[in-house]
Amino acid sequence: MENDKRRKLIQLLINKKKISTQQELIEQLKENGVEVTQATISRDIRSLNIVKKRDDKGLIYYAQAQVSKENMIWKFYETVEQYVYNVQRIEYINVIHTVPNFANVLTALLDSLEIPEVTGSVAGYDTIMIISSSIDDAMVVEKLFEDHIDASLK
Repeated sequence: MENDKRRKLIQLLINKKKISTQQELIEQLKENGVEVTQATISRDIRSLNIVKKRDDKGLIYYAQAQVSKENMIWKFYETVEQYVYNVQRIEYINVIHTVPNFANVLTALLDSLEIPEVTGSVAGYDTIMIISSSIDDAMVVEKLFEDHIDASLK
């Protein structure tokens, strides 16, 4: 199952039922025809900004934290600073190089911000390709990254 579909199912499951553990979530997914590993669930939980909450009876369960747009922007900046080491603009495309395993995380953050200068993005293991509709838009995206890269990682 694709990441997006699986993650939407996870959201549906945790909103429908109080799920307390990753194992319980894995079992619920399995009942819905989705086989996943614990590592995949951990990544999905992080990506979906799912946290543990406690109800008024003391039961701990998963819930999706509501994050303001401003907090997401700061999280994006922090992620760029920690994990991006190179930005290269080629006309209306930006190629972003990250440390291994962080391209998908950063792309998810970028997509959630709905930046108007970003037409689309594709993430790999350690590289992101960001497509803009014009060179001017691509320059805005390039500056967004350049302004937040840790110079010691370059």
